[in-house]
Amino acid sequence: MRPLVLTACLLTSLVLVACPGDPPIETGDPDTDTEVGTDDPDTDDTDSDTALTGTDDDRDGWTIENGDCDDTDVFVNPAWEERANDDKDNDCDGRIDESLDRFMVIEVRPGDDPPLARLRSVDVLGDIGNATPLSNMVGATTPVEVPGEDRWLVLDERAGTLNSVTADGGATVMTDFLEDEEWPGPREPLGFFGTGRTRDGVVYITTANQLIAVQPDGEWDIVADWPCNDDVDGTEICPVALTVRATDEAVALFGAFGSFALWTAEDGLDIRIPTAVNPMAPPAEWDAARSDEQGRVYALGTTFEADTRAQTRGIFRYNDAQNAMVLRGPWLDSNGVGPGGFTNEWRFGSFDIDTVRGEYYVSANIGSGGTTRRTVYRVFDGEDGIAALLWPETFAGNADGTGLEFSTLAIRWDQD
Repeated sequence: MRPLVLTACLLTSLVLVACPGDPPIETGDPDTDTEVGTDDPDTDDTDSDTALTGTDDDRDGWTIENGDCDDTDVFVNPAWEERANDDKDNDCDGRIDESLDRFMVIEVRPGDDPPLARLRSVDVLGDIGNATPLSNMVGATTPVEVPGEDRWLVLDERAGTLNSVTADGGATVMTDFLEDEEWPGPREPLGFFGTGRTRDGVVYITTANQLIAVQPDGEWDIVADWPCNDDVDGTEICPVALTVRATDEAVALFGAFGSFALWTAEDGLDIRIPTAVNPMAPPAEWDAARSDEQGRVYALGTTFEADTRAQTRGIFRYNDAQNAMVLRGPWLDSNGVGPGGFTNEWRFGSFDIDTVRGEYYVSANIGSGGTTRRTVYRVFDGEDGIAALLWPETFAGNADGTGLEFSTLAIRWDQD
């Protein structure tokens, strides 16, 4: 049984600082929504969606339930920057004294003849490791890190498998969603898309019409089902990207038609931004999603003006108070135009967030066949941020890499 694909219409320098006792804050950002509902009368925060409740013994404004990983230490909570050499996980991301070391990128050949996926390690100076074949994989979406283990969980959307990928190129199938002849859910899956992980190691994967929860032992279950492109039931949401908020472990779903929703086991599906009335002219197209330690949700993609269809590309963050995706990392160079002569031939791959420096790193591709160019950009946060190409010629197409594209990117951290 092969995975079903989505219908054609579906395919159509931030710095986080906190002081003991202070609520989470943002700097250099007119958006004052903290995404975690502090409702502090001394700030402009107006978010009351996921108020901090529970145990806060160290009185630092963060509870255990909302991500404080050491409730005995005021210098440890998700609002702190990571401090080097203090042997603490200051920002509660599962890493201790981390700094950006290099990137893990997975390159794939989109066609089936022959299928190919391989891993490369690229450092911040542009030195590229040898390509290591990933024999168990033929496709890859945005990976999620298993902190402290130097491995990632990567969804192979073409084969319908969840894989554990190590830094040395080992790829082991953790879960095969299509090994059974009969799909256990009420509907056949419409594709396989985004991946997110909770603090306890539960992995969520979305199809366009279902949400799957995978336990650390690989066992899985369909936890939510909704109509997508369904003539009978109508269309609620058709997700093509997913991430998990760190503060309340709500699953954030980004739809093919510009929609956005949150899902929790307690409240079910909460559609914040509905599906576009005209799916052929969606307000946004999303390519990948991430979240940070403070529970803020980001998406890489493109938005469109309703009347002119003018495009805005870059990294957007969901603002609960405005109920909108707000541009945080514009896809513009220092001259105010798309980097590298960005045209519609460019395709985003994936992205990751350097939460220590407040920067984003994006993989992108241009062209097809032998002219495919695989690139990685650094994108600076803020309304006036820019995208800077790290390696201008490094990833040009060549004889053994014809047609290859960067499908995923993840930061590899140097950590204690």
